[in-house]
Amino acid sequence: MGANQAGRAGAISIAVVLMFGAGACMRSAPSAEGGKSSQTSQAPGSPSPSLSKGAESEAVAAYRAMWRDAADASRTSDPKHPRLDDHAKGNALSLLRYMMEQNHKRGATGKGAASVAPIVVKSSKTKVELQDCVDGSKWVQAKPSSSSAGISGGRYRSEATVVFASGKWWVSELYNGEAGSCMD
Repeated sequence: MGANQAGRAGAISIAVVLMFGAGACMRSAPSAEGGKSSQTSQAPGSPSPSLSKGAESEAVAAYRAMWRDAADASRTSDPKHPRLDDHAKGNALSLLRYMMEQNHKRGATGKGAASVAPIVVKSSKTKVELQDCVDGSKWVQAKPSSSSAGISGGRYRSEATVVFASGKWWVSELYNGEAGSCMD
């Protein structure tokens, strides 16, 4: 499987995992008996008692920073831009690099940035799941040889998993829907 096929397959896998994971009302919680897992019921979207608001804020900050890094990388559409892996890893990093590769192949670069307003859907001690309606209307892609003003990204649904690893929060999974996929 080539890198592009792997990136697309990864994005599809992420979408399936997040679609089913976001609707879950159960989460694993350690029991008092040797750290075994037990199921506890929790209302969807309610914050986890095991994660402080400060930690959730740090996870959201990592997500926002990832989008700033992507906007910066889009100026050159360089899939190996040094900032792409500052806040993203795993499937999220693969998806960002795939986006840059596709723009690079088309000769397109970006101006501006996406506007994000993520909400925490689910959280645990080392993992936060986010949903967002990304507004790419001010993140314009254009080809240097084109006489047009460029194409804006529109509004689309985004779902992300942010994990705490190696002392910091990272966006590890990212799914971006098609333009017009927001449900707000």
